[in-house]
Amino acid sequence: MFTSIQGQHVYFSYPAGTYQFRGGVILLGGTGGYVNGKTTDIHDKPERMEFVRELNEQGYVVGYSNAYNRNWGSKKAMKAISNLYEMMERRFHILNPVHLIGISMGSILGLQLTMKKRIPVETLTLIKPVMDLPTHRNYILKLEKKDRIGKELSKAYDLPVSKVNDFLESYELDHESFSNIPCQIYCGEDDEIAPLKNNIEPFSKISSDSNLPTRFTIVEEAKHTDDERFFQHSEQMIRFLTSYENITTAF
Repeated sequence: MFTSIQGQHVYFSYPAGTYQFRGGVILLGGTGGYVNGKTTDIHDKPERMEFVRELNEQGYVVGYSNAYNRNWGSKKAMKAISNLYEMMERRFHILNPVHLIGISMGSILGLQLTMKKRIPVETLTLIKPVMDLPTHRNYILKLEKKDRIGKELSKAYDLPVSKVNDFLESYELDHESFSNIPCQIYCGEDDEIAPLKNNIEPFSKISSDSNLPTRFTIVEEAKHTDDERFFQHSEQMIRFLTSYENITTAF
């Protein structure tokens, strides 16, 4: 089901033949993520499409928004996801907190949504995540020899390029905000875009402040584009969602 909310295309996938759903899952895509009203990047990636199908089989409605593409967790992207959640409530009668699943850049949006309590969150899943935005910007700058992330941040946050450094100096995550949110993280052992080493410290801070289990999985030999290796853990990912339902919420 494709529709549009305040100029942003959204996609819903849901179990067929039922009007009673287990709950809601919102996917947050990476820099290559898109919804254009006819298709999505998920439809072009068999492992992700199969993951959505598995979620539907478990009774979940899955929502996915264009969310301004390369949004890097911006306020307007958070608003787009809030709008998506509200439509999920109205259209599918999803009244419980939702599960957020952030992929790559989408992890920043998932962390921001959870930290700022923009929607009620049951669990947070981060797959090949970017967890530390300033570190990631500097890493990609050295890797690509150009400030691509700085330019994308300027556009996403409506900032002059000259103000991006000031923005990043004040950027931080309030790790105590995650203290009641079960979180699972999957990092690729050989990820060249979001290296494992860049995620260890942020993960340690989140897990040390958490009152609930936080699971960290290193996906062996996985590079950033190795969806097959990441989503071979789909059963474990979904089991994590179901095991924490109705235990805690972000509100």
